[in-house]
Amino acid sequence: MIQDWKTNCVQHHKKCTQLVAAPLPKRILEITTEHIFLREQPGSLAPYACLSHCWGLNGPAIKLTAETVGSLRDGLKTSGLPKTFRDAVEMCCHLGIHYIWIDALCESLYEQILLQDTQLNKCRYSSR
Repeated sequence: MIQDWKTNCVQHHKKCTQLVAAPLPKRILEITTEHIFLREQPGSLAPYACLSHCWGLNGPAIKLTAETVGSLRDGLKTSGLPKTFRDAVEMCCHLGIHYIWIDALCESLYEQILLQDTQLNKCRYSSR
């Protein structure tokens, strides 16, 4: 059903046809049948999905750090991902999308803090 909605959008909505492929972000996860791989492909064009979510008090079970970057590049089994990540990856597979950007796995904590600070400053200064 969702695949039918996607096909309908791409074929019949002018803006959707323009969004079929987009420049991939600095870091992106490539999805295969059983694994995800962290790729760094600035400038490449491909359709991709995004997952940005509330991490909760303890944060996600896995996130991009100096300690995890190697295993993310080498590939993680999708079966070992947290449920939210696994569900998003499975949905991409059903939709034929081979790339997904997941905030916790594609941006370092430092980059996340900078982004949040930038957004907070925009809110502060735009309200004046």
